[in-house]
Amino acid sequence: MSAKHSTGNGVPAATYIRMSSDHQDASPKQQRDEIAKLAVRHGCDIAFRYQDDAISGDATDKRQSFQRMIRDAVAGKFKVILCWDQDRFGRFDSLEAGYYIHPLRQAGVSLVTVTDGVINWSDFTGRVMFGIKQEAKHSFLVDLSRNMLRGRAAAARRGEWLGRPPLGYRVVNKRLVVGDAEAVALVRRMFADYLAGQSLRAIAMTLNAEGVKTQLGASWKGQDVRSVLTNVAHIGTFKWGAEKSGKYNRFDGDAIIIPNNHPAIIDAATFAEVQRRLPARQRSTTPHQDGGGFVFTSLLRCGKCGAGMYGQRHHHSIRYRCCHATLFGTCDLNAAAQPELLDHVLRAIEERFTDPTTVRRLRDILVTKAKQRTRTVDVDDLQRRLAKLDTDLVKARRNMALADGSDLRREYEQVVRELRSEHDRLTASIHAAQKPPGRAQSELEQRVDRAVQTLARLRSATLAAPPAKQRELLAMVVQRVEVWSTRNGGRRSTYHLERGVVHLRPAMWLVDAEADKLSSSTARNR
Repeated sequence: MSAKHSTGNGVPAATYIRMSSDHQDASPKQQRDEIAKLAVRHGCDIAFRYQDDAISGDATDKRQSFQRMIRDAVAGKFKVILCWDQDRFGRFDSLEAGYYIHPLRQAGVSLVTVTDGVINWSDFTGRVMFGIKQEAKHSFLVDLSRNMLRGRAAAARRGEWLGRPPLGYRVVNKRLVVGDAEAVALVRRMFADYLAGQSLRAIAMTLNAEGVKTQLGASWKGQDVRSVLTNVAHIGTFKWGAEKSGKYNRFDGDAIIIPNNHPAIIDAATFAEVQRRLPARQRSTTPHQDGGGFVFTSLLRCGKCGAGMYGQRHHHSIRYRCCHATLFGTCDLNAAAQPELLDHVLRAIEERFTDPTTVRRLRDILVTKAKQRTRTVDVDDLQRRLAKLDTDLVKARRNMALADGSDLRREYEQVVRELRSEHDRLTASIHAAQKPPGRAQSELEQRVDRAVQTLARLRSATLAAPPAKQRELLAMVVQRVEVWSTRNGGRRSTYHLERGVVHLRPAMWLVDAEADKLSSSTARNR
């Protein structure tokens, strides 16, 4: 933290106080008292105060107040930094120290400590003495790290728990014991739900929907659930030293594993079965094999908040729920069962395109736009472009015949294919522009009729198809579906589909703004 304060009209100064751990509760006050006396002795006016609590002196990137102090110093807000000791300023080594000292020296800011007075960064002797002390301060951390690691390894061999206890446990006399009954039940529920077929993500979202938080008070993620399911502590096994990490020293021996070190809350057979399924389920369900039976993937939106809706298996069926409701709790629970939703969406589309008024409006708009496009086509320009394309095709075919290597020949074959495709497109445009208006209108009306007939039969064709084909057919026609539902209370929550809005995808034969507006008009089911 930082604060502005003034004691007089002396040299503008800033104080910096740091303590390494919560166990140094008295340290900040002691530092503050001595620094106040130091400011008087050196004629300084304390203009700013900065303090970092419970942060190591070499974790400079985490010392936010220290970083802010450096920026303020470079900005010219003060000329002196007052500290208790050089190690309070930082325990970084001499090379890292230079990264922070150089901009201070360039800004004319000096460091004054209670223990050593003015630190002279402009004098050879001063720099050497500062560097020696800085390395000594840093070496203390390295040695401390080594000694702490040795002590932690010895404690681990005794089966003493180090760090935060896992979910479902608490620490008593350095040993794990069974914790809160609700936490134990939560662990057992996760294992049971996973073995029942729920995915890691589905379990996490269900917990979030129920307002259950992690041990750190955050929302659950799939990886958090995985961490619970793979923690051998839940079967009574103590494990330490498997992850080789450490800033200065790390445990290089074999992991310390002690079976039956504390009470188990998950039986070994259940734990083993979950470990067996985790890699297999990840391969087969991420992504879901053949879509996993989810028909509305990426198509559903919550009508209440606009967020996407995700699918999950629920009692041998599929249900979609609002992401914001389950992840953040910022929306009412909104859910819909896939069979009911699919039937309503298909009925809405069918009713829409068997309505004579809709078909007539669609035909009128397309005919009008087709006439407008025909009038604006420059046939002469199209024919000039087609003639040039013919010349390019002759050259490309000749070069392809003369090509030596197979790679070069394949490149020319690709060029020829692209030129042919463009040739066909231009030819079709010229023929369409040269058709009599009545004939063009007749063909367009036939296309509209065929498309309408296809959409009118969409329901029967979709319901008869497998889920993968259902998803494909829906994606061709539907752009998105907005859903509103109401929740019925009780021990097992059920949802009633209240209404929905189906936004149709602009079809291939709707290529202009007006037709697109019509195709995106909503078909409602209440």
